[in-house]
Amino acid sequence: MKNLTIVIPTVKYSIYLDLAIESVLKLSKEFNILVWVNNNDLKDFERSKYYNHNETRWECLESETINMIDSINNAISHVNRGWIFILSDDDLIKEGFLKNIELNKLNVFDLYATRINQIDEAGKVISENPEYEKELYSHDEAVDLYFQNKFHNHLSLFVFHKKMFEKVGGFVFCGYPNGYYLDTVFHGKVVANCTKLYCENEVVFSRRISMNQGSSKFYFENINNYFNIIIDNFYEDSAFRNEAEKRFTKEGYRKLLMKRRFYSVWNKINNLYRAPLKLRVKFIYSYLRDWDLDKSFKVFSIMSLLFISIRSLIPEKLKTAMKKKYFHQSTAVDENI
Repeated sequence: MKNLTIVIPTVKYSIYLDLAIESVLKLSKEFNILVWVNNNDLKDFERSKYYNHNETRWECLESETINMIDSINNAISHVNRGWIFILSDDDLIKEGFLKNIELNKLNVFDLYATRINQIDEAGKVISENPEYEKELYSHDEAVDLYFQNKFHNHLSLFVFHKKMFEKVGGFVFCGYPNGYYLDTVFHGKVVANCTKLYCENEVVFSRRISMNQGSSKFYFENINNYFNIIIDNFYEDSAFRNEAEKRFTKEGYRKLLMKRRFYSVWNKINNLYRAPLKLRVKFIYSYLRDWDLDKSFKVFSIMSLLFISIRSLIPEKLKTAMKKKYFHQSTAVDENI
């Protein structure tokens, strides 16, 4: 019996959707596939070569599109029971997914964490997330991993049971229509409520990075208000609140999230989206002017970025020569001692 449903939420047909479905069908294990179309009808999807495939179930909202959060919750409501994995319509599952895991032997409040890499629009690997240190973590260890920011928060991070989804209240609206932090908030809640966490050390999921992803508005409009809403959504869950209060004040955790977000955004607009200089300058200006963070941290963060930028401009040959020179000098000092 197939006890896991892979939910693929989508709005418009694209070639990447067929690649996502194909990646599931290539796996050695068989899963239910639910393609959830957040739109009026399925007519545009009839061109998919998997439209009439007997392993693929297509469901449609049959009305005007709704926001991402409501669409995903609606899709999961069409899964009767069992385990769930959300696959974005332009991403890929890889062989090794759940290879050594028998879901029917797990507690319904256990979790399985994927290991992720990032690919470009052509499928070339851009970066790869680090391995987990262990394959199995207790509840307390899993919570520590979460608060230490060791997870790559993305919709496809966890396989979870529908009972867990219902326990934490599903995905929640976090103040911005494009769904920023809907995955992070959901992950924090499920980790705080989990019994055990199984981690995959092979890369079993590929996230496709596109120049069209994301919206810069999140970083320039009402950023402090967004993070107030985000932190309130976190703390609505009693298990999460109890774990967080062992480590932070509520305000301290909000500022920590904002600090992490700053570095994350800077990395994205420079290394992944390769945004134009104008957008980078605009982001830094908005950050210095509007973000509710200590002035000392802002100065430190900007100095860090400047140091990293200057270091990246130094040719590799010069870096190597400098390292060799430093090494010889330090060795000579050690010998004199």
